[in-house]
Amino acid sequence: MSTVKNNPVVTSYAEAPTRTITAGDVTYAYRELGPKGGVPVIFLVHLAATLDNWDPRIIDPIAKEHHVITFDNRGVGASTGQVPDNVEAMADDAFTFIRALGFYKVDIFAFSLGGFVVQALVTKHPDLVRKLILTGTGPAGGKDIDKVAGVTYWDMLRATRQNYGGVSFKAMAGIELALWDIKAKALGVPVTELLGGFCRDRVPVVGYLFIDEPEAAARKAGAFVDAGYTELKLKVGRSFEQDHDTLAAIRDRVGPDVKIRIDANMSWSVPAAITWIRGLEQFDLQYVEQPVLDFDVQGLAQVRRSVSVPIAADEACTDVRSALELIQADACDVLVVYPSEAGGLGKARQIGALADAAGKWCAIGSWAELGVATAGNLHVVASSSNFPFASDTHYPLQEFDVLEERLEMSDGLVEVPRGPGLGVRLDPQEVERLANFEVRESVFYDDIQGEAPRVGQIL
Repeated sequence: MSTVKNNPVVTSYAEAPTRTITAGDVTYAYRELGPKGGVPVIFLVHLAATLDNWDPRIIDPIAKEHHVITFDNRGVGASTGQVPDNVEAMADDAFTFIRALGFYKVDIFAFSLGGFVVQALVTKHPDLVRKLILTGTGPAGGKDIDKVAGVTYWDMLRATRQNYGGVSFKAMAGIELALWDIKAKALGVPVTELLGGFCRDRVPVVGYLFIDEPEAAARKAGAFVDAGYTELKLKVGRSFEQDHDTLAAIRDRVGPDVKIRIDANMSWSVPAAITWIRGLEQFDLQYVEQPVLDFDVQGLAQVRRSVSVPIAADEACTDVRSALELIQADACDVLVVYPSEAGGLGKARQIGALADAAGKWCAIGSWAELGVATAGNLHVVASSSNFPFASDTHYPLQEFDVLEERLEMSDGLVEVPRGPGLGVRLDPQEVERLANFEVRESVFYDDIQGEAPRVGQIL
């Protein structure tokens, strides 16, 4: 905290109080910090995120010299109203909120879906935004995109440089995946053999359930179980009542033997996570993924000590170094491993070995991979006994693929390819077509809005 003319100025996001302002029929929850008087910086985040999801490591340095404002979208977190059903409506809400605070010129820092919202916002109100930073997103494209001031690839490059390690790991993972394939083909063996040998021939996958009305979620859960799935994953965190009612409906539909895990995607503070999980543990949860912010390892450990349900680290587990930190803090029971984030199959296998030595379990996470990366994930799981849970995968949701033949999936199981290398063959025409496809994945997908995303990452 600093002072301006003897008045205290909050510059720490942890100390910024939550305020409210009503515009029309919606009461928006927001926080503000930093010195007032100049052009404020408005932070826009993805739809399901709340005020607690912003990283102080990003906000606090900006708030030392700028007036920073974050807020909950309509119908999300502490804001009232109905969740909007499209990006344009969210842009209208952002404009309403900004004008309600009395601002006619702002800078905007946008992340994920917030990047698309702000692009719609400046298309409608080109004089409102002075400066714009997009992170974790890109130009939405389409009509009037030329009116989006400041949206350039240099903006995104400057933003991603702040997290260069993560970006470079993803690039290396793609190269490393190809090298495993080349080496295994040269030796005439499956990649699994190079990673340590086969522990299993088939890998179970979860039935993926996004946020939806309780009865609708229960119907989809029942359909998964009828199709042979034995483990389900449910996105949660928007409303305790909805999460409680949804889990009750699902458990009533699928019975006591089906495993159910929930994923909060960092939606809660530590006290909220403890209260929320205790209120849901009656549904015999397999584990809870990433209840608190990814950087709060000690907070995650506190949650783990305070509840009876196993805790999984997802966003917090990105590479070998972060896995070691989680293990040293005894912060989780399960490490969710993304080979694409870790730097490749070898690094993912290393995390699995570390977890095994520390008495922790692992599960595979998914970023909407298509056939090639999905095959790579299968080889990691097939080579290790420390991945006992059904793997995350968006593969069944994808309408297109880059493989000549899609990976076989039945009864909630995927056959591990036994051919040389990754055991899959690319379709060059599909690779070319999807490489030029403008819209790909939608990780933070909300099932209330309609059909599931159908196009995933090229790998």
